Amino acid sequence: HPKMPALFYFDAFVARLLTVLEKGGEKDIETLLPLYSLLISNSTHNTSPFLKRSLKFVHDKFNRKQASMFIDLILAFLYAVRDGFEPYASETICLLVIILDDNKTCDCSLCEKVLEAFGLIGFYSANLLYLSIPQISDAIITEQTLAKVRIAALETLTKLARNVFLLPFMAPIARSLKYCFLNG
Repeated sequence: HPKMPALFYFDAFVARLLTVLEKGGEKDIETLLPLYSLLISNSTHNTSPFLKRSLKFVHDKFNRKQASMFIDLILAFLYAVRDGFEPYASETICLLVIILDDNKTCDCSLCEKVLEAFGLIGFYSANLLYLSIPQISDAIITEQTLAKVRIAALETLTKLARNVFLLPFMAPIARSLKYCFLNG
């Protein structure tokens, strides 16, 4: 954590880094985004002033080629600011839904990251589970879904069940479990 007197310099550095990322091209993003995610992970709540701007950057610059790096940034913020993420959760869930739906049949590692994000958002923003539970369940029951993605989706539901009230979502969860029991 940066020391309090150095916080001014930290804020100036992060603001400048975000400006470079926002104005930069694919190459800049590829080089700097993993470093920015690491900075967020190591700085925790000191980065909360940059959450809104960073998520706007994610939504503006998101592309398939660098999707994993953008999801890493979202995860870094989720771990860093925890429930401070709630005001931005619904917009982020919409992006994650698209990524999961587009990649559940072809990209295990990306989907595992998306499901991890769903698990964290569900814990800190339980009122938005109606957006993510149907998508997690759909990933389980879609025949073409990769086995590892299906397992990760089941693990996400298990983690959520330990921490939040899922009774309103029993129908899609039961369908998912039935599919797994019947189809192995």
